Formats: sequence, structure tokens, C-alpha cells
Amino acid sequence: MAILCAAMLAGGLWGGAELYGNATRSERRVALFETEAVATEARVVRVRHHDRNRRATVYYRYAAGGAFHTGATTVRAHVGRYVVGSQLAVVYLASDPAASWLHGYAPSRRPRWPALVIPAAALAGAAILIALIRRQANLLSYGRPAGAVVTRVEKKRSDKGTYWRVEYEWTLLSGATRRGRYRHNRKQPPVVGSVIPSVYDRERPSRHHRYQLPLVTIHA
Repeated sequence: MAILCAAMLAGGLWGGAELYGNATRSERRVALFETEAVATEARVVRVRHHDRNRRATVYYRYAAGGAFHTGATTVRAHVGRYVVGSQLAVVYLASDPAASWLHGYAPSRRPRWPALVIPAAALAGAAILIALIRRQANLLSYGRPAGAVVTRVEKKRSDKGTYWRVEYEWTLLSGATRRGRYRHNRKQPPVVGSVIPSVYDRERPSRHHRYQLPLVTIHA
């Protein structure tokens, strides 16, 4: 779990840095396009259709800066418009002739907000996971064990398949009865009347869980 938390944080920071860099580069590319755009003619060398011909990636070849370059632009597909061998107008950068777009498809700025959302989401996910681990660790370390009696087993369905909802109850030292339930995903659920191990908080019995806990365990 600690490795998973560290991986989430590292992935969030890396993803945020990548998105921020992409946004910065897109802004620089847009600024260059506005001042260095040069129009020329290109020949279509390949057309690859997507989404049942709703979109297409047009590959083309053009001459600029004393050399030939190839480029590709994803466009909305129009029947008969993009044909291999046809001539199309393209725009390239004077300072970087290899960077080009079909006429009418200028580069766009990428937003910066995903660069902040991704690390924040990773941090929140890691914090929630750490909180769950600490809560279960405290329950297992300082809680009171109890034998809970299964009172009801009911088969349920969800979008992920079928499962069993098992309800149980146990008795506190004071004689009071508490109830709980859990989701049983295995084929054979416990039968009504059987005893299953559980653990509950001494001061707040509403905090309880069937043993074994999913995130922590007892080491021999």
C-alpha cells in the first residue's frame, strides 16, 4: 500500500509536469504560428479514416527550407476531398519547416488546469488510501475481537456481476447487540447461524469490520 501511494504521487507529479510542459509548448507554437506562418502546396500521400469515416488523418509531403517534409493532420472526413495524390494547401513555420498543418487547422492552446488537477487528484487519492490504512490499522491494533453470528445471506446483482450480502450481529460486553454487513464476492457464502470473526472499536462499536481486514493484517 505504501508503494502504491508513492506510485500515485509520483505518477501525479509526472503527469502534471508533462501536461504543463505540453501546455507551454502549445502556447509557444501558437505564438510562432501567428508570426511565422508560411503557406505552400502539399501532396497527399496517405489517408487513414477513423470512427466510421467521421474523422481522417491526412498524411502529406511538401517542400520547405530546401528539403522535403512530411506532415499529418487529423480532420473531419469529407468524401472525395482528401485523395492520395491530390494537392492541398498547408501552412508551416518559417523557423521550423517540419512543423506544419493543413490550411484551416491551426495549432491550438492546451489548457493548463489539467496540470494542476492531476497531481491534486493523485494527492487526494493517496491521502484517502493512507487514511483507510490508518483507520483499519487502529481498529486491528486497539479494537476488540468478537464472534459474529450470520443472520441473513442475500444474493444481489450489480453491473460487475453477482455477489452475496451477508448480515451479522454480535454482542458487546455490556450485553447490547450490534449489527453489520459486508459484501461477499466468493462463490460459497457463510450459512445463516455460522460464526465469523470480527473486530470493533471499543469506544465506538459502529466502527467495525469482518476479519480479515482488506488493507492490514496481523503478522505472526
